[in-house]
Amino acid sequence: MKETLDIPGLITLTAALLLLVVPLVLGHENHWPLWTKVSLAVSVPAFILFTFVERAVARRGGAPLLPGRVLKTPGLVSGASANFFAMAGYSGFLAAPQLPGLNRTLPSRLQPVSACSKFSSQGWSVIQTVLEQVPRLPPGIGRGDGRARQLPWHSSSVGCRAHPPPSRSRTVCVLDRAYLRSTLLEGAVRTAPDWKMNKMATHVLVPGAWLGAWAWQDTARALSKLGHRALPLSLTGLGERAQHGGPDTDLDTHIADITAFVEAQNLSDVTLVAHSYAAAPVSGAAGRLGRRLRRLVYIDSAPFSEGMSLLGLMPPERVARIRRQVAEDGDGWRLPLPPFEELGSERTLDGLGPAQRRLLRAQGTPQPFRTFEQPLASAATPGPEVDRVVVACHDFTAMLDAGEPLLAGLNMSPWRRFDLATGHWPMLSVPGELAAILHEVTYDHTD
Repeated sequence: MKETLDIPGLITLTAALLLLVVPLVLGHENHWPLWTKVSLAVSVPAFILFTFVERAVARRGGAPLLPGRVLKTPGLVSGASANFFAMAGYSGFLAAPQLPGLNRTLPSRLQPVSACSKFSSQGWSVIQTVLEQVPRLPPGIGRGDGRARQLPWHSSSVGCRAHPPPSRSRTVCVLDRAYLRSTLLEGAVRTAPDWKMNKMATHVLVPGAWLGAWAWQDTARALSKLGHRALPLSLTGLGERAQHGGPDTDLDTHIADITAFVEAQNLSDVTLVAHSYAAAPVSGAAGRLGRRLRRLVYIDSAPFSEGMSLLGLMPPERVARIRRQVAEDGDGWRLPLPPFEELGSERTLDGLGPAQRRLLRAQGTPQPFRTFEQPLASAATPGPEVDRVVVACHDFTAMLDAGEPLLAGLNMSPWRRFDLATGHWPMLSVPGELAAILHEVTYDHTD
């Protein structure tokens, strides 16, 4: 009898493989949506159907794609099982941290990022690594009820620094900018070794002096790729809202901007992110947002207390120079963006290449000076349910390490500290790394 192509077997096998492979490929990238779990479940009866189809083809005298005698080959099941566990073990070996002698025995290009990542409260074994590749169970079932905690991978060792409070020992790897960007764009995000689930967050991104929402563009895009909601805003008199500013624009104006932005969109569980000057209005807005606030993140800055102003933190000679600039170049109420050499040292400007400096110079708008002058009228202390994080760049890291009295509390619980090796404008110099840290700090901060 002439053998013909097993069309029914080909169709059912193709369908079964698609039902299995597609969700395995796209599941982690999309945080295992319901359709991936349904597809994986349906693939089981699809493979069973394939075996029945093959038996029917064989009974008719046809040529099945998978003859029954193949399954009876000695050693087939044991060999396939050994292959599965070998590949699973190899994946776990590449991902598991703190394996004895890992850094000494593996070439640098084979060392995973997790080799320098310490999660000392729980080691990540090979078996745990393999199990982490299994889709999450529905809420309330098994070991998880949310999305998986994630970190991108790199092919070589990178610098790792973090300063959590004593109750939580953790090291965060900061990846290089170019690789992280490509990783985010490709969706190649791996599950990191933590049995707690990551909660995607709503980030309200408040820019510092002279900046508008435009400054957060790359960081917001990276956060969105990681599944977060990123909402940059421009304060009155800055960015695209420059025309709304005037001599009466002050710190209270900016506090009202932030509060109105959150309330108008009916946001909840908000991660409020302040860069530099924005620490002042964010400190004021935090007390007004109440239960809407989930987390405060200060980037190269610290919370303001009642009665503090930005000018009050500056030496008298610098205040005098700024007042002259406002009087001579800012119509008496605006502070133009100073020359770069006046903004700080080379460490302060670290990471700002020619393109970033041109962007900052072209897009930066004069700062309404009353926002620097006006003291903060009130600053309510957030409740214990509000997570508190500081992200320190070069200059701020030096001040924290030096034990600056005003900043001493930031090195202690309930604060969590993350260091970022760049200058004062990380959203421009290293937007990908900043997004990775903001992604990291969204994990539940309770033990």
